[in-house]
Amino acid sequence: MASFSKGLTVHEVTELLEQGDIDDILNDVNDIFMEPPANVNNYVTDEDSDDEGPVGDINHMPASLLNAHIVIHTPDTEDAEVANKLQPYELFELFFDQQVLEMIVDYSNTYASNKNQTLQIDINELKCFLGILLLSGYNEVSRRRMYWEKSPDTHNNLVSDAMRRNRFEQIFSNIHFCDNSKLDEHDKFSKIRPLISMLNSRFLIHAPHQQFHSIDESMVPYFGRHGCKQFIRGKPIRFGFKILVGTLRLGYVVWISPYQGKSGDLQNTEYGLGASVIISYANNLLAHRIAPYHLVFDNFFTGLPLLEKLSEMGLYGTGTIRSNRTKKCPINLVAMKKIERGSYESYVSDSGILVCAWKDNSTVTIASNNVGVEPITAAKRWSVSDKRSIRIPQPKIIHLYNQNMGGVDRMDQNVSQYRISIRGKKWYSCIVLYCIDLAVQNAWQLHKLHTEKPMDLLAFRRHIATYYLQKFNTAPTPGRKGGKPSNYIPRYDGAMHYLVSQEKQTRCAECHQKTTSRCIKCDVGVHLKCNIQFHTLKQ
Repeated sequence: MASFSKGLTVHEVTELLEQGDIDDILNDVNDIFMEPPANVNNYVTDEDSDDEGPVGDINHMPASLLNAHIVIHTPDTEDAEVANKLQPYELFELFFDQQVLEMIVDYSNTYASNKNQTLQIDINELKCFLGILLLSGYNEVSRRRMYWEKSPDTHNNLVSDAMRRNRFEQIFSNIHFCDNSKLDEHDKFSKIRPLISMLNSRFLIHAPHQQFHSIDESMVPYFGRHGCKQFIRGKPIRFGFKILVGTLRLGYVVWISPYQGKSGDLQNTEYGLGASVIISYANNLLAHRIAPYHLVFDNFFTGLPLLEKLSEMGLYGTGTIRSNRTKKCPINLVAMKKIERGSYESYVSDSGILVCAWKDNSTVTIASNNVGVEPITAAKRWSVSDKRSIRIPQPKIIHLYNQNMGGVDRMDQNVSQYRISIRGKKWYSCIVLYCIDLAVQNAWQLHKLHTEKPMDLLAFRRHIATYYLQKFNTAPTPGRKGGKPSNYIPRYDGAMHYLVSQEKQTRCAECHQKTTSRCIKCDVGVHLKCNIQFHTLKQ
Protein backbone atom coordinates (compact mmCIF):
# COMPACT_ATOMS: atom_id res chain seq x y z
CA MET A 1 0.00 0.00 0.00
CA ALA A 2 3.07 2.24 -0.16
CA SER A 3 6.08 2.69 -2.39
CA PHE A 4 9.79 2.99 -1.69
CA SER A 5 12.24 4.84 -3.88
CA LYS A 6 15.98 5.00 -3.48
CA GLY A 7 16.68 8.70 -3.53
CA LEU A 8 19.89 10.54 -2.82
CA THR A 9 23.42 9.92 -1.66
CA VAL A 10 24.60 11.45 1.61
CA HIS A 11 26.61 14.06 -0.30
CA GLU A 12 23.48 15.15 -2.20
CA VAL A 13 21.40 15.34 0.97
CA THR A 14 24.01 17.48 2.76
CA GLU A 15 24.12 19.86 -0.21
CA LEU A 16 20.33 20.24 -0.09
CA LEU A 17 20.49 20.86 3.65
CA GLU A 18 23.07 23.59 3.19
CA GLN A 19 21.05 25.20 0.38
CA GLY A 20 17.76 24.90 2.29
CA ASP A 21 15.98 23.18 -0.62
CA ILE A 22 15.00 19.93 1.13
CA ASP A 23 11.81 21.18 2.82
CA ASP A 24 9.69 20.68 -0.30
CA ILE A 25 10.98 17.12 -0.65
CA LEU A 26 10.14 16.22 2.96
CA ASN A 27 6.55 17.49 2.91
CA ASP A 28 5.14 14.21 1.55
CA VAL A 29 7.65 11.80 3.08
CA ASN A 30 6.69 9.19 5.67
CA ASP A 31 10.07 7.59 6.42
CA ILE A 32 13.76 8.24 5.78
CA PHE A 33 16.42 5.71 6.60
CA MET A 34 19.94 4.86 5.49
CA GLU A 35 20.99 1.81 3.52
CA PRO A 36 24.33 0.28 4.53
CA PRO A 37 27.42 0.61 2.35
CA ALA A 38 28.48 -2.38 0.29
CA ASN A 39 31.06 -3.48 2.88
CA VAL A 40 28.67 -3.53 5.83
CA ASN A 41 30.13 -6.77 7.16
CA ASN A 42 33.55 -5.19 7.48
CA TYR A 43 32.32 -2.10 9.29
CA VAL A 44 33.39 -2.49 12.91
CA THR A 45 33.81 1.04 14.18
CA ASP A 46 31.81 4.19 14.89
CA GLU A 47 34.81 6.55 14.59
CA ASP A 48 34.89 9.48 12.19
CA SER A 49 37.04 9.38 9.07
CA ASP A 50 38.94 12.38 10.45
CA ASP A 51 39.40 12.22 14.22
CA GLU A 52 40.86 15.71 14.38
CA GLY A 53 37.89 17.36 12.70
CA PRO A 54 35.26 19.31 14.60
CA VAL A 55 32.41 17.29 16.09
CA GLY A 56 29.14 17.54 14.16
CA ASP A 57 30.70 18.92 10.98
CA ILE A 58 29.14 17.32 7.90
CA ASN A 59 32.52 17.61 6.17
CA HIS A 60 34.01 15.13 8.69
CA MET A 61 31.73 12.12 8.45
CA PRO A 62 32.73 8.44 8.69
CA ALA A 63 33.33 6.57 5.47
CA SER A 64 30.46 4.22 6.27
CA LEU A 65 28.05 7.13 6.04
CA LEU A 66 29.62 8.71 2.99
CA ASN A 67 29.33 5.44 1.05
CA ALA A 68 25.72 4.85 2.05
CA HIS A 69 22.50 5.91 0.37
CA ILE A 70 19.43 7.62 1.76
CA VAL A 71 16.18 5.75 1.11
CA ILE A 72 13.09 7.95 1.11
CA HIS A 73 9.71 6.36 1.71
CA THR A 74 6.92 8.28 0.04
CA PRO A 75 3.30 7.12 0.24
CA ASP A 76 1.58 5.84 -2.84
CA THR A 77 -1.06 8.56 -3.23
CA GLU A 78 -3.52 6.37 -5.13
CA ASP A 79 -3.34 3.50 -2.63
CA ALA A 80 -3.62 5.90 0.31
CA GLU A 81 -6.76 7.48 -1.17
CA VAL A 82 -8.29 4.04 -1.72
CA ALA A 83 -7.54 2.98 1.86
CA ASN A 84 -8.98 6.24 3.14
CA LYS A 85 -12.31 5.48 1.41
CA LEU A 86 -12.64 1.92 2.73
CA GLN A 87 -15.18 1.27 5.46
CA PRO A 88 -14.15 -0.74 8.58
CA TYR A 89 -15.78 -3.93 7.29
CA GLU A 90 -13.99 -3.51 3.95
CA LEU A 91 -10.64 -3.20 5.73
CA PHE A 92 -11.48 -6.35 7.72
CA GLU A 93 -12.26 -8.13 4.45
CA LEU A 94 -8.74 -7.41 3.21
CA PHE A 95 -7.82 -10.36 5.44
CA PHE A 96 -11.04 -12.42 5.63
CA ASP A 97 -11.65 -11.99 1.92
CA GLN A 98 -13.75 -14.04 -0.50
CA GLN A 99 -11.13 -16.76 -0.86
CA VAL A 100 -10.72 -17.27 2.89
CA LEU A 101 -14.48 -17.34 3.47
CA GLU A 102 -15.01 -19.81 0.62
CA MET A 103 -12.36 -22.08 2.12
CA ILE A 104 -14.15 -22.04 5.50
CA VAL A 105 -17.56 -22.64 3.89
CA ASP A 106 -16.34 -25.58 1.78
CA TYR A 107 -14.52 -27.35 4.60
CA SER A 108 -17.38 -26.76 7.07
CA ASN A 109 -20.02 -28.18 4.74
CA THR A 110 -17.79 -31.16 3.97
CA TYR A 111 -17.17 -31.83 7.66
CA ALA A 112 -20.90 -31.68 8.46
CA SER A 113 -21.82 -34.00 5.59
CA ASN A 114 -19.23 -36.54 6.82
CA LYS A 115 -21.16 -36.58 10.11
CA ASN A 116 -24.44 -37.12 8.25
CA GLN A 117 -25.55 -33.56 9.01
CA THR A 118 -26.86 -30.93 6.64
CA LEU A 119 -25.17 -27.60 7.29
CA GLN A 120 -25.37 -25.79 3.92
CA ILE A 121 -23.75 -22.62 5.18
CA ASP A 122 -22.92 -19.89 2.67
CA ILE A 123 -20.66 -16.82 2.78
CA ASN A 124 -23.41 -14.40 3.83
CA GLU A 125 -24.42 -16.60 6.74
CA LEU A 126 -20.77 -17.00 7.73
CA LYS A 127 -20.39 -13.20 7.86
CA CYS A 128 -23.44 -13.04 10.13
CA PHE A 129 -21.82 -15.68 12.32
CA LEU A 130 -18.60 -13.60 12.46
CA GLY A 131 -20.66 -10.55 13.41
CA ILE A 132 -22.01 -12.33 16.51
CA LEU A 133 -18.48 -13.35 17.50
CA LEU A 134 -17.21 -9.79 17.13
CA LEU A 135 -20.14 -8.41 19.13
CA SER A 136 -19.35 -10.78 22.01
CA GLY A 137 -15.99 -9.04 22.42
CA TYR A 138 -17.53 -5.80 23.71
CA ASN A 139 -21.00 -7.00 24.79
CA GLU A 140 -20.19 -10.00 26.96
CA VAL A 141 -22.68 -12.25 28.75
CA SER A 142 -22.06 -15.13 31.15
CA ARG A 143 -23.48 -17.76 28.79
CA ARG A 144 -23.77 -17.37 25.04
CA ARG A 145 -27.40 -18.58 25.03
CA MET A 146 -28.32 -15.48 27.03
CA TYR A 147 -28.14 -13.40 23.83
CA TRP A 148 -31.31 -15.18 22.69
CA GLU A 149 -33.17 -15.35 26.04
CA LYS A 150 -36.37 -13.36 26.41
CA SER A 151 -35.18 -11.88 29.72
CA PRO A 152 -34.99 -8.09 29.45
CA ASP A 153 -31.62 -7.92 31.20
CA THR A 154 -29.78 -10.07 28.64
CA HIS A 155 -31.86 -10.28 25.45
CA ASN A 156 -30.09 -8.80 22.42
CA ASN A 157 -32.40 -7.95 19.54
CA LEU A 158 -29.55 -7.46 17.09
CA VAL A 159 -28.28 -11.01 17.65
CA SER A 160 -31.63 -12.80 17.95
CA ASP A 161 -33.00 -11.10 14.83
CA ALA A 162 -29.86 -11.97 12.84
CA MET A 163 -29.56 -15.71 13.52
CA ARG A 164 -31.41 -18.37 15.49
CA ARG A 165 -29.67 -19.79 18.52
CA ASN A 166 -29.70 -23.41 17.34
CA ARG A 167 -28.35 -22.38 13.95
CA PHE A 168 -25.48 -20.49 15.56
CA GLU A 169 -24.57 -23.50 17.68
CA GLN A 170 -24.81 -25.81 14.68
CA ILE A 171 -22.38 -23.63 12.71
CA PHE A 172 -20.01 -23.29 15.67
CA SER A 173 -19.89 -27.05 16.19
CA ASN A 174 -19.20 -27.76 12.49
CA ILE A 175 -16.99 -24.88 11.41
CA HIS A 176 -13.78 -26.29 9.91
CA PHE A 177 -10.60 -25.10 8.21
CA CYS A 178 -9.09 -28.22 6.65
CA ASP A 179 -9.80 -31.57 5.05
CA ASN A 180 -9.59 -34.12 7.85
CA SER A 181 -8.64 -36.85 5.38
CA LYS A 182 -5.44 -34.99 4.43
CA LEU A 183 -4.00 -33.96 7.79
CA ASP A 184 -0.23 -33.74 8.22
CA GLU A 185 0.59 -36.05 11.12
CA HIS A 186 3.84 -34.15 11.79
CA ASP A 187 2.05 -30.79 12.15
CA LYS A 188 0.24 -30.47 15.48
CA PHE A 189 -1.70 -27.48 14.15
CA SER A 190 -2.69 -28.99 10.81
CA LYS A 191 -6.37 -28.48 11.73
CA ILE A 192 -5.94 -24.71 11.31
CA ARG A 193 -2.80 -24.50 9.15
CA PRO A 194 -4.68 -23.45 5.95
CA LEU A 195 -6.27 -20.53 7.79
CA ILE A 196 -2.98 -19.40 9.34
CA SER A 197 -1.13 -19.63 6.02
CA MET A 198 -3.78 -17.62 4.17
CA LEU A 199 -3.92 -14.93 6.86
CA ASN A 200 -0.12 -14.65 7.01
CA SER A 201 0.07 -13.96 3.29
CA ARG A 202 -2.62 -11.28 3.55
CA PHE A 203 -1.08 -9.70 6.64
CA LEU A 204 2.19 -9.31 4.76
CA ILE A 205 0.68 -8.06 1.49
CA HIS A 206 -1.23 -5.24 3.17
CA ALA A 207 1.42 -4.39 5.77
CA PRO A 208 2.72 -0.80 5.78
CA HIS A 209 6.30 -0.86 4.50
CA GLN A 210 8.45 -0.04 7.53
CA GLN A 211 12.04 -0.84 8.39
CA PHE A 212 11.73 -2.00 12.01
CA HIS A 213 10.02 -5.28 12.91
CA SER A 214 9.80 -6.83 16.37
CA ILE A 215 9.49 -10.56 17.07
CA ASP A 216 8.21 -11.85 20.38
CA GLU A 217 5.85 -14.36 22.00
CA SER A 218 2.10 -14.00 22.56
CA MET A 219 -0.22 -16.23 24.59
CA VAL A 220 -3.72 -17.45 23.67
CA PRO A 221 -5.67 -18.52 26.79
CA TYR A 222 -6.59 -22.23 26.81
CA PHE A 223 -7.33 -24.49 29.79
CA GLY A 224 -8.06 -27.80 28.06
CA ARG A 225 -5.72 -30.65 27.16
CA HIS A 226 -3.29 -30.46 24.28
CA GLY A 227 0.33 -31.41 23.77
CA CYS A 228 1.31 -27.84 22.83
CA LYS A 229 -0.32 -26.11 25.77
CA GLN A 230 2.18 -24.02 27.74
CA PHE A 231 2.44 -22.81 31.33
CA ILE A 232 4.52 -19.65 31.79
CA ARG A 233 4.81 -18.45 35.35
CA GLY A 234 4.40 -14.73 35.95
CA LYS A 235 2.68 -13.95 32.64
CA PRO A 236 -0.76 -12.26 32.45
CA ILE A 237 -1.96 -15.35 30.55
CA ARG A 238 -0.25 -18.33 32.20
CA PHE A 239 -2.05 -21.24 30.51
CA GLY A 240 -2.52 -21.50 26.79
CA PHE A 241 -0.90 -21.76 23.39
CA LYS A 242 2.29 -19.81 22.71
CA ILE A 243 2.16 -17.91 19.41
CA LEU A 244 5.36 -16.55 17.82
CA VAL A 245 4.46 -13.16 16.37
CA GLY A 246 6.20 -10.63 14.13
CA THR A 247 4.82 -7.09 14.18
CA LEU A 248 5.59 -3.53 13.20
CA ARG A 249 6.42 -0.94 15.84
CA LEU A 250 2.80 0.08 16.56
CA GLY A 251 1.43 -3.47 16.68
CA TYR A 252 0.40 -4.36 13.12
CA VAL A 253 0.81 -8.15 12.87
CA VAL A 254 2.82 -9.36 9.88
CA TRP A 255 3.28 -13.04 10.72
CA ILE A 256 2.16 -15.60 13.29
CA SER A 257 3.23 -19.18 13.96
CA PRO A 258 1.91 -21.43 16.78
CA TYR A 259 4.74 -22.85 18.87
CA GLN A 260 5.11 -26.63 18.65
CA GLY A 261 8.30 -27.12 20.64
CA LYS A 262 11.48 -28.70 19.34
CA SER A 263 9.52 -30.90 16.95
CA GLY A 264 8.02 -27.91 15.13
CA ASP A 265 8.60 -26.89 11.55
CA LEU A 266 10.79 -23.92 12.61
CA GLN A 267 13.52 -26.08 14.13
CA ASN A 268 16.98 -25.56 12.59
CA THR A 269 19.72 -27.71 14.06
CA GLU A 270 22.45 -25.32 12.92
CA TYR A 271 21.16 -22.19 14.65
CA GLY A 272 18.77 -23.53 17.30
CA LEU A 273 15.08 -23.08 17.89
CA GLY A 274 15.01 -19.37 18.76
CA ALA A 275 17.22 -18.34 15.84
CA SER A 276 15.18 -20.52 13.47
CA VAL A 277 12.11 -18.41 14.25
CA ILE A 278 13.94 -15.21 13.26
CA ILE A 279 15.34 -16.79 10.08
CA SER A 280 11.89 -18.06 9.08
CA TYR A 281 10.42 -14.61 9.63
CA ALA A 282 13.26 -13.00 7.66
CA ASN A 283 12.70 -15.39 4.73
CA ASN A 284 9.00 -14.55 4.86
CA LEU A 285 9.78 -10.82 4.54
CA LEU A 286 12.37 -11.22 1.78
CA ALA A 287 10.02 -13.41 -0.25
CA HIS A 288 7.69 -10.42 -0.56
CA ARG A 289 9.95 -7.36 -0.63
CA ILE A 290 13.68 -6.63 -0.68
CA ALA A 291 14.54 -3.86 1.77
CA PRO A 292 17.01 -3.25 4.62
CA TYR A 293 14.69 -4.56 7.32
CA HIS A 294 15.82 -4.25 10.92
CA LEU A 295 14.59 -7.07 13.18
CA VAL A 296 14.42 -6.51 16.95
CA PHE A 297 14.01 -9.42 19.38
CA ASP A 298 14.74 -10.51 22.96
CA ASN A 299 17.25 -12.91 24.48
CA PHE A 300 15.15 -16.00 23.72
CA PHE A 301 16.19 -15.63 20.07
CA THR A 302 19.51 -13.72 20.08
CA GLY A 303 22.90 -15.32 19.41
CA LEU A 304 26.01 -14.19 17.56
CA PRO A 305 25.58 -16.85 14.80
CA LEU A 306 22.06 -15.52 14.18
CA LEU A 307 23.30 -11.94 13.75
CA GLU A 308 26.02 -13.14 11.38
CA LYS A 309 23.40 -15.04 9.38
CA LEU A 310 21.22 -11.92 9.14
CA SER A 311 24.22 -9.96 7.84
CA GLU A 312 24.65 -12.56 5.10
CA MET A 313 20.97 -12.14 4.22
CA GLY A 314 21.36 -8.36 3.99
CA LEU A 315 19.25 -7.69 7.09
CA TYR A 316 19.92 -5.92 10.37
CA GLY A 317 19.30 -7.45 13.78
CA THR A 318 19.35 -6.14 17.35
CA GLY A 319 18.46 -8.02 20.50
CA THR A 320 19.25 -8.57 24.14
CA ILE A 321 21.57 -11.52 24.60
CA ARG A 322 22.29 -14.00 27.38
CA SER A 323 25.78 -14.08 28.82
CA ASN A 324 26.37 -17.72 27.77
CA ARG A 325 25.81 -16.82 24.10
CA THR A 326 28.46 -14.10 23.71
CA LYS A 327 31.34 -16.51 22.85
CA LYS A 328 33.64 -15.46 25.71
CA CYS A 329 33.19 -11.74 25.12
CA PRO A 330 35.87 -9.84 27.12
CA ILE A 331 33.27 -7.68 28.89
CA ASN A 332 33.31 -8.41 32.62
CA LEU A 333 29.63 -8.62 33.52
CA VAL A 334 30.37 -9.41 37.17
CA ALA A 335 32.44 -6.24 37.61
CA MET A 336 29.72 -4.16 35.95
CA LYS A 337 27.36 -4.88 38.83
CA LYS A 338 29.45 -2.59 41.05
CA ILE A 339 29.84 0.40 38.73
CA GLU A 340 27.53 3.40 38.69
CA ARG A 341 24.30 3.48 36.76
CA GLY A 342 24.65 4.71 33.18
CA SER A 343 28.10 3.19 32.57
CA TYR A 344 28.64 0.84 29.65
CA GLU A 345 31.24 -1.34 27.96
CA SER A 346 31.25 -2.49 24.35
CA TYR A 347 33.10 -4.98 22.20
CA VAL A 348 33.11 -5.65 18.44
CA SER A 349 33.71 -9.20 17.28
CA ASP A 350 35.77 -10.18 14.25
CA SER A 351 32.57 -10.60 12.23
CA GLY A 352 31.45 -7.03 12.99
CA ILE A 353 28.90 -7.84 15.72
CA LEU A 354 28.73 -5.23 18.49
CA VAL A 355 28.11 -6.48 22.04
CA CYS A 356 27.28 -3.77 24.59
CA ALA A 357 26.68 -4.10 28.33
CA TRP A 358 24.91 -1.17 29.99
CA LYS A 359 24.33 -0.67 33.72
CA ASP A 360 20.80 0.39 34.62
CA ASN A 361 19.16 -0.95 37.79
CA SER A 362 20.75 -4.19 36.59
CA THR A 363 23.13 -4.98 33.75
CA VAL A 364 21.62 -5.21 30.27
CA THR A 365 23.58 -6.96 27.52
CA ILE A 366 22.61 -6.36 23.91
CA ALA A 367 24.07 -7.22 20.51
CA SER A 368 23.61 -5.86 16.99
CA ASN A 369 25.08 -6.24 13.52
CA ASN A 370 24.29 -2.64 12.58
CA VAL A 371 23.85 -0.22 15.50
CA GLY A 372 26.68 1.27 17.58
CA VAL A 373 26.84 2.98 20.97
CA GLU A 374 27.19 6.51 19.58
CA PRO A 375 25.60 8.97 19.88
CA ILE A 376 24.95 8.65 23.61
CA THR A 377 21.39 9.61 24.57
CA ALA A 378 19.87 10.34 27.99
CA ALA A 379 17.44 8.10 29.86
CA LYS A 380 15.14 9.35 32.61
CA ARG A 381 15.36 7.35 35.84
CA TRP A 382 14.27 7.76 39.46
CA SER A 383 17.06 8.21 42.01
CA VAL A 384 16.26 6.75 45.41
CA SER A 385 19.14 8.59 47.11
CA ASP A 386 18.31 11.99 45.56
CA LYS A 387 14.54 11.38 45.67
CA ARG A 388 14.08 12.90 42.23
CA SER A 389 14.24 12.00 38.56
CA ILE A 390 17.68 12.09 37.01
CA ARG A 391 19.08 11.49 33.53
CA ILE A 392 21.74 8.89 32.95
CA PRO A 393 23.78 8.16 29.79
CA GLN A 394 22.26 5.56 27.46
CA PRO A 395 23.97 4.06 24.37
CA LYS A 396 22.18 4.41 21.05
CA ILE A 397 21.76 0.64 20.72
CA ILE A 398 19.75 0.53 23.96
CA HIS A 399 17.60 3.47 22.90
CA LEU A 400 16.84 1.88 19.51
CA TYR A 401 15.91 -1.43 21.14
CA ASN A 402 13.52 0.22 23.64
CA GLN A 403 11.92 2.29 20.91
CA ASN A 404 11.15 -0.58 18.52
CA MET A 405 10.71 -3.72 20.64
CA GLY A 406 7.16 -3.19 21.96
CA GLY A 407 5.11 -4.03 18.87
CA VAL A 408 3.88 -7.43 20.10
CA ASP A 409 3.01 -5.98 23.52
CA ARG A 410 0.93 -3.27 21.85
CA MET A 411 -0.86 -5.89 19.79
CA ASP A 412 -1.58 -7.96 22.91
CA GLN A 413 -2.98 -4.88 24.62
CA ASN A 414 -5.31 -4.12 21.71
CA VAL A 415 -6.56 -7.71 21.39
CA SER A 416 -7.13 -8.14 25.13
CA GLN A 417 -9.46 -5.12 25.32
CA TYR A 418 -12.28 -6.71 23.31
CA ARG A 419 -11.32 -10.37 22.97
CA ILE A 420 -14.12 -12.61 21.63
CA SER A 421 -15.84 -13.99 24.73
CA ILE A 422 -17.72 -16.92 23.12
CA ARG A 423 -15.76 -20.14 23.51
CA GLY A 424 -15.97 -23.41 21.61
CA LYS A 425 -15.40 -26.98 22.79
CA LYS A 426 -12.76 -27.86 20.19
CA TRP A 427 -9.14 -27.23 21.18
CA TYR A 428 -8.37 -25.05 18.17
CA SER A 429 -11.37 -22.73 18.65
CA CYS A 430 -9.37 -20.32 20.82
CA ILE A 431 -6.68 -19.89 18.14
CA VAL A 432 -9.26 -19.33 15.41
CA LEU A 433 -10.99 -16.65 17.51
CA TYR A 434 -7.57 -15.13 18.20
CA CYS A 435 -6.96 -14.90 14.44
CA ILE A 436 -10.27 -13.07 13.98
CA ASP A 437 -9.27 -10.58 16.68
CA LEU A 438 -5.90 -10.09 14.96
CA ALA A 439 -7.60 -9.33 11.66
CA VAL A 440 -9.77 -6.67 13.33
CA GLN A 441 -6.73 -5.18 15.05
CA ASN A 442 -4.76 -5.06 11.79
CA ALA A 443 -7.68 -3.50 9.93
CA TRP A 444 -7.87 -0.84 12.63
CA GLN A 445 -4.15 -0.13 12.27
CA LEU A 446 -4.65 0.48 8.54
CA HIS A 447 -7.68 2.65 9.31
CA LYS A 448 -5.61 4.85 11.64
CA LEU A 449 -2.81 5.10 9.10
CA HIS A 450 -4.97 6.40 6.26
CA THR A 451 -7.70 8.39 8.07
CA GLU A 452 -7.42 11.93 9.36
CA LYS A 453 -9.92 11.41 12.19
CA PRO A 454 -9.82 7.67 12.92
CA MET A 455 -12.24 5.77 15.13
CA ASP A 456 -11.07 4.16 18.32
CA LEU A 457 -10.86 0.36 18.40
CA LEU A 458 -14.26 -0.09 20.07
CA ALA A 459 -16.13 2.04 17.52
CA PHE A 460 -14.27 0.31 14.69
CA ARG A 461 -15.21 -3.15 15.97
CA ARG A 462 -18.84 -2.17 16.58
CA HIS A 463 -19.10 -0.88 13.02
CA ILE A 464 -18.06 -4.26 11.59
CA ALA A 465 -20.30 -6.28 13.92
CA THR A 466 -23.45 -4.21 13.40
CA TYR A 467 -22.95 -4.05 9.63
CA TYR A 468 -22.64 -7.84 9.34
CA LEU A 469 -25.61 -8.52 11.63
CA GLN A 470 -27.91 -6.06 9.87
CA LYS A 471 -26.76 -6.78 6.32
CA PHE A 472 -26.57 -10.58 6.42
CA ASN A 473 -29.21 -11.54 9.03
CA THR A 474 -30.60 -15.01 8.37
CA ALA A 475 -33.21 -15.47 11.11
CA PRO A 476 -36.61 -16.52 9.69
CA THR A 477 -39.81 -14.73 10.63
CA PRO A 478 -41.34 -16.35 13.75
CA GLY A 479 -44.45 -18.45 13.27
CA ARG A 480 -45.66 -21.10 10.85
CA LYS A 481 -45.66 -20.53 7.12
CA GLY A 482 -48.33 -21.90 4.78
CA GLY A 483 -50.98 -22.68 7.38
CA LYS A 484 -51.34 -25.84 9.47
CA PRO A 485 -49.54 -29.05 8.50
CA SER A 486 -51.59 -32.05 7.31
CA ASN A 487 -50.89 -34.03 10.49
CA TYR A 488 -51.91 -31.16 12.76
CA ILE A 489 -53.67 -32.34 15.97
CA PRO A 490 -55.57 -29.69 17.98
CA ARG A 491 -54.58 -29.80 21.62
CA TYR A 492 -57.76 -28.12 22.91
CA ASP A 493 -60.20 -30.97 22.07
CA GLY A 494 -59.94 -32.35 25.61
CA ALA A 495 -59.71 -36.01 24.58
CA MET A 496 -57.01 -38.69 24.92
CA HIS A 497 -54.15 -36.34 25.98
CA TYR A 498 -52.33 -38.82 28.23
CA LEU A 499 -48.86 -38.24 29.71
CA VAL A 500 -46.33 -41.06 29.50
CA SER A 501 -42.71 -41.28 30.59
CA GLN A 502 -39.88 -41.09 28.05
CA GLU A 503 -36.31 -42.37 28.20
CA LYS A 504 -34.55 -39.15 27.12
CA GLN A 505 -35.21 -35.68 28.44
CA THR A 506 -36.76 -33.15 26.06
CA ARG A 507 -37.95 -29.58 26.38
CA CYS A 508 -41.38 -28.92 27.83
CA ALA A 509 -43.62 -27.32 25.19
CA GLU A 510 -45.04 -24.95 27.83
CA CYS A 511 -42.18 -23.84 30.12
CA HIS A 512 -39.26 -24.99 27.89
CA GLN A 513 -37.45 -26.68 30.78
CA LYS A 514 -36.26 -30.27 30.57
CA THR A 515 -38.84 -32.98 31.26
CA THR A 516 -39.10 -36.78 31.22
CA SER A 517 -42.85 -36.90 30.47
CA ARG A 518 -44.59 -36.65 27.12
CA CYS A 519 -48.09 -36.13 25.75
CA ILE A 520 -48.77 -39.27 23.70
CA LYS A 521 -51.31 -37.55 21.41
CA CYS A 522 -49.51 -34.24 20.78
CA ASP A 523 -46.12 -36.05 20.71
CA VAL A 524 -44.35 -33.25 22.62
CA GLY A 525 -42.66 -33.10 26.02
CA VAL A 526 -44.86 -31.67 28.79
CA HIS A 527 -44.45 -31.48 32.56
CA LEU A 528 -47.24 -32.83 34.76
CA LYS A 529 -47.54 -29.39 36.31
CA CYS A 530 -47.77 -27.78 32.85
CA ASN A 531 -50.26 -30.29 31.41
CA ILE A 532 -53.49 -28.39 32.07
CA GLN A 533 -52.05 -25.02 31.10
CA PHE A 534 -50.60 -26.39 27.86
CA HIS A 535 -53.83 -28.10 26.79
CA THR A 536 -56.07 -25.12 27.64
CA LEU A 537 -56.90 -22.60 24.95
CA LYS A 538 -55.56 -19.19 25.94
CA GLN A 539 -57.93 -16.31 25.21
